[in-house]
Amino acid sequence: SLFRVFTDLHLEMHRQSVPELPSLRSRLAERIGRITSADFRDDLRELVECAKATALAMLEKLPEDDKLCHGDFHPDNIIMSPRGPIIIDWSDATRGNPAADVARTRLLISIGTPVKGRISGWLAKLARKRALSLYLKLYLERSAIPLESIDAWVLPVALTRITEDIPGERDQLITLIKNHLEQSKK
Repeated sequence: SLFRVFTDLHLEMHRQSVPELPSLRSRLAERIGRITSADFRDDLRELVECAKATALAMLEKLPEDDKLCHGDFHPDNIIMSPRGPIIIDWSDATRGNPAADVARTRLLISIGTPVKGRISGWLAKLARKRALSLYLKLYLERSAIPLESIDAWVLPVALTRITEDIPGERDQLITLIKNHLEQSKK
C-alpha cells in the first residue's frame, strides 16, 4: 500500500544521523518563543501564554537526538518517479528526535489542509482517519518508539503549527492545545 511506502520512507529517514543540521528542539523553542498572545482573541490569550510556558518547559525535558527529521513529512511531499518515491520540500529539515517528527506528521495528516484539487470534503476526513491509523500502526510496529514518546511532542508541535497561520487550522489547533493542557493537569 502507499502508506506502507510512506511509513518505510519515514523510518529510513529516521535511521540517518545528521549532526550538521540545526536542532529540531531549538527550532521549536525559537518558534514557540516568538508567539505573542496579542495575535489571538482576548478569550484565548491566557490559554496561549499557559501553553507557551508549558511547551517550553516540556522541550527542556524532551530527549534530543541527531536523526534526520523532515519537519513537513506528509503524502503531498512524496513524488513517485520511475526510480521510486522521492521526498521533496526539505526546507524544514533538522536533526532531532524522530518522535517529534512523527508527532508533526500525525498532526499534518489529521488536520492539515489538502492541496487543492487532490482530495476534498468528506472524502478527506475519511481518508485522513484511515491513513493516520495505518501510518501510526506501521510506524510503531517497525520502530522502537512508543506512542507515549510521540504524544510528548504534541503540544510543542501544535504550537509551532499555529505560527504557520494556515487557513482553517487555527481552531482545530486551539482545541488540540486545550485538550492537551487539560490532560497534563490530571
